[in-house]
Amino acid sequence: ASVLASLDLARIYYKYQKFDEEIPLLETASHTANHPITLGLTLSNLGLAFEAKGDCKKAIEYWDKVQTNPKLAFLHGNTLIKTGLCYEKLNQADKAEQTYKKAEAIPGEADASRLAKKYLRLLKKG
Repeated sequence: ASVLASLDLARIYYKYQKFDEEIPLLETASHTANHPITLGLTLSNLGLAFEAKGDCKKAIEYWDKVQTNPKLAFLHGNTLIKTGLCYEKLNQADKAEQTYKKAEAIPGEADASRLAKKYLRLLKKG
């Protein structure tokens, strides 16, 4: 229950760009989240908060935690797309391309695959 309350409060902090309040709240929640859904949402939202704050390296660290956890497969496509976008922001087009190709290849992830194909096309144009 406390993790869900933290996720709700974090959403409010995110909306009002209070990332310095949101991040410690979610970091604490990530240590107590014991269900794959709450853990996945907590880690994913931590990545979003760091990205919004302008720290893509730290965002990628949290999204990588999602990627390496097989129990969080339901978030893999989404976090791969976000990771690729952050790599683009970091001017690491090669890593962005690898990430998009990985997202494109996830079985059963039609939305992620479609987005990955789009971003790959845009990356090659850029």
